[in-house]
Amino acid sequence: MIDRSLSLQVNPLDAPVLQSLMAHAESIGKSVAEMFQELKNQDRPLALKVNDEQVVMVLDEDSYARLVNEATRSEKEKLRQLLVEGLNSGPGKPMTSADWDALREEVKRRAENQSGS
Repeated sequence: MIDRSLSLQVNPLDAPVLQSLMAHAESIGKSVAEMFQELKNQDRPLALKVNDEQVVMVLDEDSYARLVNEATRSEKEKLRQLLVEGLNSGPGKPMTSADWDALREEVKRRAENQSGS
């Protein structure tokens, strides 16, 4: 008899996700590899839950690429809208030393708030 067991060292934070993945594969009577092949062939995502809370969405490569492309398109459109809004906001004005000082202080404040949270 061939031993097909496998030992993995897993980050304890990832263990529930892996357990959920293995449990789902077992519940549909497939190995994890078979489940991923089926996922690729069906072209639809698989939502994994841990303690009834969705924690990860598993996508095939094409679905992931479409999702990234859509997000990129969405971000480009948002940027375009902001640029048009800026252009339509009226004439620009030269930055003074006081403006630059205020901007530097705002950046420092935001950086401190981010590192403190």
